[in-house]
Amino acid sequence: MKSIGSCLQCSTMLVRRCLRWKVLILSLGKVTFADRCTDYIPTVDEHRFPRENVRFPSKEENTHGAWAWRCDVKDAKPATSGLLVGKTFALKDMISVKGVPMLMGTKFIRDYVPDMDATLVTRILEAGGFITGKAVCENLCHSATSHSSGTGIVENPYCNGYTSGGSSSGSGVLVALGEVWGSVGADQGGSMCKHRRV
Repeated sequence: MKSIGSCLQCSTMLVRRCLRWKVLILSLGKVTFADRCTDYIPTVDEHRFPRENVRFPSKEENTHGAWAWRCDVKDAKPATSGLLVGKTFALKDMISVKGVPMLMGTKFIRDYVPDMDATLVTRILEAGGFITGKAVCENLCHSATSHSSGTGIVENPYCNGYTSGGSSSGSGVLVALGEVWGSVGADQGGSMCKHRRV
């Protein structure tokens, strides 16, 4: 039972399946928990982890085109110990942070603002990390060459005019520039290993 409830937050495909099951069950005249199946949105403790200074980056603070969004998200009650205390992070702009717009590298969904945090976000914050923004990713995460993002080209920090990899192009560049201690990307087709070679 729990897996169907959690499917609603994770995957559109599973949500569609759940809704189809609901229609099928109702059409057969049987009423089960599936007919009460509602979207599950995890709560976010915005008092403990406030979202501040959310903004589209200026050209002056985005010299290599690697920032999709800037923000300040950290624990209001800072931890004195923990693996990530004092460490700054950028997140690939496909990872949900409540209240921070998400582009996913495209202009197609530019008005989308998540209403929940990815589990990863909560874990970074609880361990003392400080999220300073979202890193540019390629258009819908489908390119490996750092030129397809709706916000523009992500410049290679070591050789202007050359690719900085992708689709986690902004993540690699922000770490290389030293603007963040770490950045979270995603590797469906080689995003993370390409940065080692670039």
